[in-house]
Amino acid sequence: MLVYNVAQVIDCPGWEVIRFNSEETDQKKLYKDIKNTITQCNAAVFVVGNNNHNSPWIKKEADIVTSKRKPYFLLQLPNTNGAPPEKAKKGRKTSWDRLEVNAELRRIQQEL
Repeated sequence: MLVYNVAQVIDCPGWEVIRFNSEETDQKKLYKDIKNTITQCNAAVFVVGNNNHNSPWIKKEADIVTSKRKPYFLLQLPNTNGAPPEKAKKGRKTSWDRLEVNAELRRIQQEL
């Protein structure tokens, strides 16, 4: 199992990492909570590992992000080669490198 802290590589001024945590067990309420959180964000980062693209929740998150036309990019975990979620395949792929991630965030900032 790989555990990475996205905040390790996202330290670009003007950006805040929102960690979504929920104890909600009702699927409809959880979806609503996720949708509300994404709606409040300016952009999204999809962390891509080996198999997380098969998660039903990442598929739902990608659907929300793309339907709300939020800018996003793909952050590939080190030593993994999995695909991004289907709805997010058009995103720019970045490696787990602080300078590359921050350059992508600055690019998105300029587009906002």
